[in-house]
Amino acid sequence: MKIIAFTIPVRQDQTVIVKREVDTRFYPHLHRHEEVQLSWIQKGAGALLVGEHLHDFSPGDIFLFSANLPHLFKNDLQEDGIEAFSLFFKKDNPLWALPELHQIAQFLQQMEGAFLVKQDLRREVGECLEAIEHRPAELRLPLFIELMQGLVRRSGLELIGASTVPLVSDQEGLRVNTVLQFAMTHYDRTITLEEIAGQVHMAPGSFCRFFKKRTGKTFIRFLNEIRVREACRLLTDQPDRQISEIAFQCGFKNVSSFNRVFRQIQDQSPTEYLLSIREVV
Repeated sequence: MKIIAFTIPVRQDQTVIVKREVDTRFYPHLHRHEEVQLSWIQKGAGALLVGEHLHDFSPGDIFLFSANLPHLFKNDLQEDGIEAFSLFFKKDNPLWALPELHQIAQFLQQMEGAFLVKQDLRREVGECLEAIEHRPAELRLPLFIELMQGLVRRSGLELIGASTVPLVSDQEGLRVNTVLQFAMTHYDRTITLEEIAGQVHMAPGSFCRFFKKRTGKTFIRFLNEIRVREACRLLTDQPDRQISEIAFQCGFKNVSSFNRVFRQIQDQSPTEYLLSIREVV
């Protein structure tokens, strides 16, 4: 999906670009770039939109994104700022032509989608990323190669989302971005098809066909996924609240509708979800 082309400031004398991000929020638009991205979330929690998939993120999570994959980190409003450290690199860099790095090169050429570093490797990967950040540029490369070899050889990555939607034009991408931003901001109230279609100056019928074709799902399905994700967060953080209160806060008109949609998306009822959380605790 061609959304907003985001240019990473690449220096010709560096194979790996490092970036530390400290702000009130992440870059607020669905975007893509030519580089592969490895990001370590150190502060902030919220929803990660990757391709047409939603995934939670929280401190300690480490994500790997393939080149040109549309993605967006949207931190929860109650979070007090964000902090993350990222590496950016090209999958077609001549470095990967070395025979010793064939396994990494093959993985980079074949990878499509977003990956989460598995729990048992996060501490080790985080320490390596921290070391890379504090090394001079000319000393980062050996650590970076060691990091990539560890992730690939030890199967340390879990696929969390692959984009299956077709490429679109910049204008269509901006429309999709407008819709996603509006839905992720106003999910807690009723959003009619007429209203959301009006945000991108389309008739409701044309909008429904456009959104399904460009994201692989209906707008109602996408909106419900946002609402259920927020409900899961509230059930986890505030388990003593009434389920009905959480349902209304997340934009559902009644509890029966909330229960039905929650089960469709989570494969369990809100009550069962609460019980599973308490068992873990």
